[in-house]
Amino acid sequence: MVLYACLPDGRDPTAAMAFLRHHAEARDWVVRAALYDTAPITTTCTDREAWPKVERLVEGWEVRGVVAGSEDEIACHPPAKAQLRTWLIANRAFAAYFPASAGQNPTLTHLQ
Repeated sequence: MVLYACLPDGRDPTAAMAFLRHHAEARDWVVRAALYDTAPITTTCTDREAWPKVERLVEGWEVRGVVAGSEDEIACHPPAKAQLRTWLIANRAFAAYFPASAGQNPTLTHLQ
């Protein structure tokens, strides 16, 4: 798994990554990388510094999924969300979202 966060509001990346790592490891997912961006969430993924690294990990089959706080941290507009989901399916990957305010149950975007 790759942990990913978009933190434009100055949140502590160490705390954000620890939160995501806790949830990934609780599911016995192996974390291969922890990456974050500080660009506004309205910035396209390709214009961010860390997201292209996430893409390379997934497309190179080094990881099978992305763990993030929310889908909005990756893609905030409906067309971008659709593109993200299509990309996940094309790469036989999934995303799990663990909002800091929502208990232990993730939102999953899966492949079938």
